[in-house]
Amino acid sequence: MLKTIRPLRPFRALLRRPPFLPLLLSLMLPLQVHVEPAADFDFRFQYGICSTSELDTFTGWFTRERADGTSAMVQLSLNASQMRHLYETLTKIDFFHYPSVFQPRQGPPTIFSNGFWVVRYQMNVRSDGRMHSVQWDDDQTDRGPQADRLRRLFGWAVAFINEAAEAKHLPPPCVPRLVHFRPRCQPSPIDITSDGVHRLVEANGMPLDENV
Repeated sequence: MLKTIRPLRPFRALLRRPPFLPLLLSLMLPLQVHVEPAADFDFRFQYGICSTSELDTFTGWFTRERADGTSAMVQLSLNASQMRHLYETLTKIDFFHYPSVFQPRQGPPTIFSNGFWVVRYQMNVRSDGRMHSVQWDDDQTDRGPQADRLRRLFGWAVAFINEAAEAKHLPPPCVPRLVHFRPRCQPSPIDITSDGVHRLVEANGMPLDENV
């Protein structure tokens, strides 16, 4: 007659202990490894439509250009988690292999297309002794893996800046408004999400009309 083989009592007791299952599951799940930024990692990031905002982590200052041409400055630094997130994103998209002027398609971008204005970005990055700069005039018509990844990187950077309490004390960025087919800057809210989608909204909450 065959005998049933039973686990040893100590092991059976271990299986009955509540902490065993979470421990077993934690060992089965893949470990999330964060990539630590290089010791010299810093960047200078500029973005805007008819005015420019700039975050310079080299100096720790954030500058926003006003509609009248003057600038307002405030000390602003991203926290360690935000810097790590941007560094990981830079690494994943292979930022250092992007061209200095990113232009996915031939010809200049349109001034106003499908409810979106052109947003000009420029990011200068230092990491591991290397320096690289990428400039992109994004009119939201560029599609493809490279454009989407770069747009997401810049969108995260803008989102982190908007989250900072220091930046909220500055006047809002100016956005263009069509008056007799000429862009004119005036303060108005601009929504740039973490995915880098840019939709301009007038004070009354209605989208800007490209046919004005």
